Amino acid sequence: MPRPLDAEKYVNDPCASLTATQQAEFNVTSSRVNSDGKGSGCIWNVGDGSTSPGVSYLTSVETGLSNLYALNDTGWWDRGYFEPTEVDGYPAVYVDLADLRAQGDCGLAVALSDRLFFDVSIRTTKDNDACLGAKNVAEAILQTIKEGA
Repeated sequence: MPRPLDAEKYVNDPCASLTATQQAEFNVTSSRVNSDGKGSGCIWNVGDGSTSPGVSYLTSVETGLSNLYALNDTGWWDRGYFEPTEVDGYPAVYVDLADLRAQGDCGLAVALSDRLFFDVSIRTTKDNDACLGAKNVAEAILQTIKEGA
């Protein structure tokens, strides 16, 4: 894995994970913080509102992305999908409990260190490639974290 990244700033302010310039490139019209006790997240609305990318930092999973692999070994994702990949050289996994990619939903988890990962989820219309969208948002978030913007 490349050099671990310090994302504490973004864990505490997840909507800052995309810079103003990146939000303009993605045509973000609004955002809101979403916290569920397992971590912190942000949901952005894009364009006419038919697409909503979101990011969550999973701070309560101390084994990081390894936890998702362990769950895969138990069959946890059998009704969904688990497809390892990389984003800008960082280990990543397309993953979700239900496979709704054909309907425009995709999840992508990206490791920042051995103990921390973020999850990008895209909800869009079925004619859009949600997984490509998730990868594009993940790349932008990694750029933001690397630059400390």
